[in-house]
Amino acid sequence: MNSSETPPLLVWEVTPRCNLDCAFCYNVWHSTGAKKPAELQGSDLPTLINAIADSGPASVTLTGGEPLLRRDLEDIAAALSEMGILTGVATNGVLLTDGRAEALVRAGVSWFDVSVVSLKEEVYAELTGFHVLSEVKRSLAAVRRSGARLSVSHVVTSMNHLETAGVIDLANAFGAESVSLNRFVPGGRGKNSLHLLPDRNQLQRAVDDAEEAARNTPGLTVSWTIPVEPCLYRLKDDPAAGFGPCRCGSLKWALDPAGNLRTCEQNPEILGNLLADPLKDLACSPSAESFRGSDMSPLCKDCPDEGRCGGGCRFTLSP
Repeated sequence: MNSSETPPLLVWEVTPRCNLDCAFCYNVWHSTGAKKPAELQGSDLPTLINAIADSGPASVTLTGGEPLLRRDLEDIAAALSEMGILTGVATNGVLLTDGRAEALVRAGVSWFDVSVVSLKEEVYAELTGFHVLSEVKRSLAAVRRSGARLSVSHVVTSMNHLETAGVIDLANAFGAESVSLNRFVPGGRGKNSLHLLPDRNQLQRAVDDAEEAARNTPGLTVSWTIPVEPCLYRLKDDPAAGFGPCRCGSLKWALDPAGNLRTCEQNPEILGNLLADPLKDLACSPSAESFRGSDMSPLCKDCPDEGRCGGGCRFTLSP
């Protein structure tokens, strides 16, 4: 483990609250029997921010739940920025107005990652519980006007697998720098939505469409941020859309609203709490080491393509 040598990427879920009801939501506190984490307030909040700074992160992404539901999000962003920490916000976009985007940029936010679930209002409502496509498009324009960098994320499901190219084109039209494509992984509330798992043919179609769209938008970085296995899908040797192994538990870490550290947003196992122990110690714990050593299958260790996918996502149920 080289966490002491490589600055970590932290995803901080600053609130468990959300204004949508996404069927694919991976937040672990939505699992049956799970306890929703407390949202830190008062003196615990600056204490956690100091602990984050002590870990020397390369960046911190503020997410949730929906981070814009925190009225003090600007204060959190400013505290991180004043410590020299590169800070971004990952949001569903519904609440991101011009005024809020400008305020967050003034507080030190460098980029926004906006989730685009679908290009169809009815599919948006089916997957999130709300008709909010127009608000999401408004948020993309707000980010562009704010001067911050824009990235777009998209979860590929059985319902929207034909929309991958369209999402990439939309992101390009709004001046996004990157698009992150995530195959649906059934965690949290998503465990009750297994019908949303794209089958192998559907995901292959999404992979192929993304590849063509990425080649047509050379100024836009398109990548699959949940691994796609070359043993199951046709991947080009020199793809325009990037592929790679999971970096959770080695480079990327998830921090929940109470300060609990996990290897991944999908992983319910808590390694410890940053209010009590530094990240460098928790990153070397037996649980973290065990996570890094696990693969989807022992066969992956002998696969010549293992370096391209790392054995895939540990939480993906292969169709």
